[in-house]
Amino acid sequence: MFGIESGNSARIISELKDYMENQGLVFKKVNLNDSSPYAILSSETSIGYRTRSKWNKTGVVFFCCKTDANNLSRQLSLPIDDNSSDSKRPYAVFIPEPKIKNAVEILKQNPDNSITSAPSKGRTRNGNSYQDKYWIPYFDHVKKCLLRDGYSNSDSNTETTVRDTFYLERKDPRDFLSWFKDELTLQEAKERVIELLTAAKRKSSNLRNDIKYYSRDLDYFAEFLWQNRIDPETKSKYEILQNLKNKDNVTLIRDRNNGRLCVRKKYSVYNYDVFIKLKESNFYGIPKLIEINKSGDTLYTIEEYIDGKTLYEIVNEKGILEENEAGRIIMELCRILKQFHHMIPQLIHRDIKPSNIILTKDGQVFLIDFNASKEARKNTSEDTVLYGTQYFAAPEQLLGYGSSSPATDIYGLGATLNYLITGLYASQIISPGRYKSVIEKSVKMDPENRYQSIEEFEQAISAI
Repeated sequence: MFGIESGNSARIISELKDYMENQGLVFKKVNLNDSSPYAILSSETSIGYRTRSKWNKTGVVFFCCKTDANNLSRQLSLPIDDNSSDSKRPYAVFIPEPKIKNAVEILKQNPDNSITSAPSKGRTRNGNSYQDKYWIPYFDHVKKCLLRDGYSNSDSNTETTVRDTFYLERKDPRDFLSWFKDELTLQEAKERVIELLTAAKRKSSNLRNDIKYYSRDLDYFAEFLWQNRIDPETKSKYEILQNLKNKDNVTLIRDRNNGRLCVRKKYSVYNYDVFIKLKESNFYGIPKLIEINKSGDTLYTIEEYIDGKTLYEIVNEKGILEENEAGRIIMELCRILKQFHHMIPQLIHRDIKPSNIILTKDGQVFLIDFNASKEARKNTSEDTVLYGTQYFAAPEQLLGYGSSSPATDIYGLGATLNYLITGLYASQIISPGRYKSVIEKSVKMDPENRYQSIEEFEQAISAI
């Protein structure tokens, strides 16, 4: 690390000089002025004029490792010159004279100040922060995440990512863990970070990158915390891989005995008897249910992992489907649902929607997430638990003026078919194509005016 005095001040900053010399570092004096666009340290290292133009005339320029540069920049609100494609080149940070003393204290936190800093896993601030508590396991978690997501997972880059996360803790320590309570609070945390970054008035290109990487770091820490909530017994049988789609209730795991991929799900709303029947039976077109565990009011399941994408993801990524393909998928769903509607009593899924239907690479269709399912009961005027997803759930589910029946799932099928071929909800527009009449009847407000069975709906599709 090198210190360079900037400006015309003749006074040597003795504390800085003594500190650097005690560390066996080089201290040099250089004068920066308008006629000197670069302060040359060597043939390979220079301070860019772009950043130098922001600096005061009196102060110190530090050439240091990335860790020290980030610490100085964040804690003292200082600019960094990192305009180089050479990862081994030192970072340059200008420190105005009034902040020198604080800077020296910050530098003392990193005595191993090499250009490519080793991760300082044991470093602590006050013994009580989450940084102190989680540093080592979180460092290992981030290293795996960076490799998984295609980023460099060098020790230096991993440490920077970890420090970025705990930098947010220092910004609002009282609320830090509450950011990761669930998906909603995580999204609110991301919005809060965007507000903080925007208020810093960084350049638009820097702001975009900051938002991207801080959002990623929040996801990593959320995933780390959520995985650590999994009970020890499950961890002994399964390797915890990652949370799927940044959800704390859906985790990809691997069976330690046979290497099989599975999905662990957590439900707060469910019908326990339904899951028992799903586990004991061999149904077609749904993930095989492997384990069911109830803890208090929460249900945990482990099921077969289906390698594919939801219809919602497919439409979002590739656009609407051709009518023939959409019709094929709906007919396959009819085949799956008939198994449940023919049970005694009938089992109604009650959450038919694009995000609950997976299409594999070879075209297989799977229906998932039965936590809203219930048995259809005769002589019941309305459902005791209202549940469903807006735009795809039948009115009797959301408004509670009738009980669930096969017509409830038919509403979801019609709304899903409409979405696949228009990209819009049935409440916005009904497809004007070949399936218009089928969709219109399927999504009638009154369940008595819809198709009354899967077979009747299936015949209407086939007749087109």
